[in-house]
Amino acid sequence: ITATSPRTQSFRKSSGSVQSLGTFVFERTGIDMSATVTDPRCSVCDATSSSAKTMATMPLPATTMATTLPQATIKSSTTCGCTAGGQAQYKFTFKPTWNAPQPPFGAHWSWPVGAAHSACASFWKNGGMATAGVQSVAETGSYSTFRSEVTSKGNQATSFFYGGLVHSAAGTTTSSFTADRYRSLVSALSMIAPSPDWIVGVDSLSLCNGTGWVTRLEVPLYPYDAGTDSGLQFTSANQATSPHQPIARITATSLRTQSFQKSSGSVQSMGTFVFELTNIVFNTAITDPMCSMCPTSDGQPSTIGMTIANAATTASAPRTSLPSFCPILLCLFTLFCCMF
Repeated sequence: ITATSPRTQSFRKSSGSVQSLGTFVFERTGIDMSATVTDPRCSVCDATSSSAKTMATMPLPATTMATTLPQATIKSSTTCGCTAGGQAQYKFTFKPTWNAPQPPFGAHWSWPVGAAHSACASFWKNGGMATAGVQSVAETGSYSTFRSEVTSKGNQATSFFYGGLVHSAAGTTTSSFTADRYRSLVSALSMIAPSPDWIVGVDSLSLCNGTGWVTRLEVPLYPYDAGTDSGLQFTSANQATSPHQPIARITATSLRTQSFQKSSGSVQSMGTFVFELTNIVFNTAITDPMCSMCPTSDGQPSTIGMTIANAATTASAPRTSLPSFCPILLCLFTLFCCMF
């Protein structure tokens, strides 16, 4: 309400302007440096056109300047350096090779599962704690809980995918998914079965080379212990770890290393994940998830030895992954054979 407003007659004026009606006073009484501060993941900054923002830029009296604190920096939504256009369609191939001195009877692999996501979504990490979904995959091969965890990330992870069971020590299974400049990272894992809680996988692997999409990426896979079961052999009985331990790569110095094939003192790769670009769609709307984080370069062992080809610059029993109904089917089949 200004001096030219029809309502100005209700207010006291001075030098042609409506006078102040009082003040709000904000006084700093202390700073608690030990408090936990939660990032709300907001990437929107106040517009400078509001009266409050404009008034705040006016010169302040000298008596108040001494208590002014530095303004916090709010990051805007970012693509973490990826400016590749369109929605990239990828073929995912899992090629396991069971490198073990004596593979257990029934050696196989669970459904490989994964998702394309932003840096604001994380599903498993070397040195991190296994979620309920990762524990379920690592101990039983079941991925329903993991899929729920992907869904719970909203538009930070929009492309869940899974391959088929590999019913032997070696084989191949494929799937497909999409990525875009905001969700250019991929994470995936599969259970080594049978095993207590051992997996292979990749964490937050980038499919973007900055200005374009990587056309082919092949990553060697090494075994990890999910930290939820203390078994030392492939067929060890269930031994729940309490409390859970961080996910850790199984190395030549690990107690569990005797179960794996070694070469030159190191545990050998157990297969590869292959990501191949099949198409780029440019007429698809891409939603900005408003993520202001970028992944850190922490030297993930899961990416050691990976090969990038033709980077595009344009556009209580031993754990197995078999379903719970399989023993029932086996019994019915045996009964049927006996009858005839």
